[in-house]
Amino acid sequence: MQFVFERRLDDGVVENQFILNEIPGVLWMPASATEPVPLILLGHPGGLDTMYPRLTERARTSTVQGFAAATIELPGSGERPRWPEVDQARADLQDAAQFLRQNERPPLPFGRQQVMRFVDHDPMRTA
Repeated sequence: MQFVFERRLDDGVVENQFILNEIPGVLWMPASATEPVPLILLGHPGGLDTMYPRLTERARTSTVQGFAAATIELPGSGERPRWPEVDQARADLQDAAQFLRQNERPPLPFGRQQVMRFVDHDPMRTA
């Protein structure tokens, strides 16, 4: 792990941006921590730049309670290298969504609502 940037937020939180095996991430720690603290992994739908304000607020809440918080970029988002398998799965879902828009019956064992909800909220969607 390589730490690339550190700053202290005004409320006693230390923020460290890091890269781990080409994967960017952020680690927030209570500035007052003198020994290791439990870690909470923060999930998000992709795009650290877009999600940063919301993630920082969650991290601040966690650090006030004595935890560290961390998050990493999702495959194919931001500066993280793309994964062909994820790109293919995303393309397959977009194809299924297109089919559902044009037809009445779903081609999949689950319904139109589940596919459309997933595809329509995909932050990497370009179409």
